[in-house]
Amino acid sequence: MIIQPSSIHVRSILRHLVPNIGSILVMLAVLFIHDVQAAELGAGTSPSVISYQGRLATAGGLAVNGSMGLTFRFYSVQSGGTALWTEAHTGTNVVPINNGLFNVLLGSITPIPASVWSNPTVYLGVQVEGDSAELSPREIISAVPMAMMTSNITIPDGSVTNTKIADAAVSNQKIQLGIHSAHITSEMSIGTTSTTILTVPINVPYNANYLIVLNLSTVMDEAGHRVQVWIVDETGTGIQNYHIPQNIAGNDGTTSESYVKIHPFTSGAHTVKVTVSTTGSTGRVRGAEIYIIPFVQSGTP
Repeated sequence: MIIQPSSIHVRSILRHLVPNIGSILVMLAVLFIHDVQAAELGAGTSPSVISYQGRLATAGGLAVNGSMGLTFRFYSVQSGGTALWTEAHTGTNVVPINNGLFNVLLGSITPIPASVWSNPTVYLGVQVEGDSAELSPREIISAVPMAMMTSNITIPDGSVTNTKIADAAVSNQKIQLGIHSAHITSEMSIGTTSTTILTVPINVPYNANYLIVLNLSTVMDEAGHRVQVWIVDETGTGIQNYHIPQNIAGNDGTTSESYVKIHPFTSGAHTVKVTVSTTGSTGRVRGAEIYIIPFVQSGTP
């Protein structure tokens, strides 16, 4: 039996949908929406087309066969209000119904604007052509496309900034500060003019203390002189100054020293340099290595 669009038949359909048409539509939308939209949605975008399926039956419970005009609307309220979006599947776009079942692509005629999904709750209204009112009650539809949107969301590069992260929201275990080091590969001559022997660039993600460990092996060419050591940052500001003790005798008076310093760095790019000079005569650096190690105490950011 083919249902013709008339108010009498519409009232019969309204009373005897198997079960309520709104419930059927929403339930089946859950089953079909992802297959349709997965290929059409970009990551993080709103669905402009969703698949929707329902069932129509006569008052006696017989499934409808044929074609029927249906109009679909989205609202932000369960009753009354102004439609956020409307799409009429009428005229050449009437909906084929086979054994009571029909399927439509909502948005295929009039794309669903993204602004629809900005509402906390979205309701679907369905109206059969020839009837003066929609079927009642409207059904919630927002949970389906919005849940599918969530599964497709990715975070664009550079979109997460410091202002969007709460203080202490990221633990130390999640941040790789890294250990930085440098060493000389061959013996270096030094004199009374300051010479840079090691350079270490570091990038500090947040204000933090670092442990600086410097190992040096030097020798003077004449007895009675010593090596002066400076650890400085990129501005030339001294982090720490050292003096290697006076050699006992030239050439055979090699001295090895180790220096340890905890130094606070502000966030950003820094360059740590080690420079040396002699108090007189000349000398050589036979070995040098520096390690800059994160020194984050428990409970600090």
